[in-house]
Amino acid sequence: MRLLERALWPAYKWRLRRLRRRLEGAFANDTSAPGFPCTSPSSGQCAAVSTVLHFALGAEYASAQIDGLSHWFNRVHVGSSSLDVDLTGDQFGRPAIQQALSGTLYEGTRHRNPHELRAETLERAAKLADRAGLKRVRDKIMEELNSRRASEEVHSIGIASRTG
Repeated sequence: MRLLERALWPAYKWRLRRLRRRLEGAFANDTSAPGFPCTSPSSGQCAAVSTVLHFALGAEYASAQIDGLSHWFNRVHVGSSSLDVDLTGDQFGRPAIQQALSGTLYEGTRHRNPHELRAETLERAAKLADRAGLKRVRDKIMEELNSRRASEEVHSIGIASRTG
């Protein structure tokens, strides 16, 4: 990391810690992905948390397989450096907040497209953001969800008119 980026990173880390504290108080069964073993409050929260981080700070999506489970986290840019950031590492017995240079946090990390998120993940993320008091983030997530739903309706109407 360059000198400027090293100077910016502490402020960014402070924002991440603050965000994690707010989200931790909002974790609940209805914001957790089904089927995750309950090993910590953040179990099954990774995709919803990475969605909140995406809409709160403009972070990109990344994922890897951890202990045989799909795990979502984020990639952030600080200056010209890219870092992978995970706010739910504690579900795998690691520190809650982890960061490392892009591609080095977890083996097999891959970039994820926002359109790979399912609607139910966006719904869980909106609930999480709302409970954490992140109303603007919740509104952005709901805007994305409503846009997708409208797009799906237009697509299904187009298919029906071609086949009907």
